[in-house]
Amino acid sequence: MIWQCQFRITFHLLGECLSCYECPESASWSQCTNHQEARYCEPGWRCVKMEEKPKGKPKYHRRTCSEESVCSEFCKDKKHCEYHCCNNDLCNGGEI
Repeated sequence: MIWQCQFRITFHLLGECLSCYECPESASWSQCTNHQEARYCEPGWRCVKMEEKPKGKPKYHRRTCSEESVCSEFCKDKKHCEYHCCNNDLCNGGEI
């Protein structure tokens, strides 16, 4: 993946692969931040920060990459869910 993006950068096709923060599902934003790493996403994907409270489970926070089509669909019909996509390098830091 990184090679693919670096190859594109070498040939001046900037903007196809975003660099985004990624952290595993975490109990808090600070826990997420403590375990996050920057990574390259698939070409055309977006950076995401999300929090969700699934029914019967604890609330979790996450930063990752996502296909653009998921940005408007992930929280559809979910009560306690926020899913924010952005399209700049490392734009998914911070909290919701």
